[in-house]
Amino acid sequence: MPERRPAAQPTCAGAAALAAAYLVYLGWQQWHATKLLEAASDGAERSLFWRGFATSGLNPKTLLFFPSFFPQFMQADAAWSSNAQFGLLAASFALLFALGVAANALFSARLRAVLHHPLRLRWLNRVFGGALVAMGAALAGAR
Repeated sequence: MPERRPAAQPTCAGAAALAAAYLVYLGWQQWHATKLLEAASDGAERSLFWRGFATSGLNPKTLLFFPSFFPQFMQADAAWSSNAQFGLLAASFALLFALGVAANALFSARLRAVLHHPLRLRWLNRVFGGALVAMGAALAGAR
C-alpha cells in the first residue's frame, strides 16, 4: 500500500528548505563580518532601551506567562488574598529578572572590552558563523 502523505508536507518541506538556506546565508554573513562593535551615542542608547522595553513588555508570551504559571504557587486558603499572592509572586519575579538583566549588562560590558580586539572578533564571528552554517546544513539534511 502506498504511503499517504499529508497535503501540507510539500509546503513544510519548502519552508524548511528556505529556513536552512537562510541559516546558511546568515552564517556566511557572520563568518565574513569585519566591522568592530561600536559604542552607541547617549540618544541611541536611550532609544535602544525603550525599544527593547516595549518589545519585551508587549510580547504575548510574557503577558501570558504570569496568569498561566503563578496560580500553581497560590493557595486558596492562605491568609493573603489571591491578588496579594499574585502581586507578591509577580514582584518577586520582576525583581529577580531585573537583577539577572543587570548582571547580564555588567558581564556584557566587560566581555565587550575583551572582544573588541579584531583577531578575537574574527574568531568569534567564525565560530558563530560556522555554527549557523552547521545548523542550516543539519536542517537541510533532516527528514
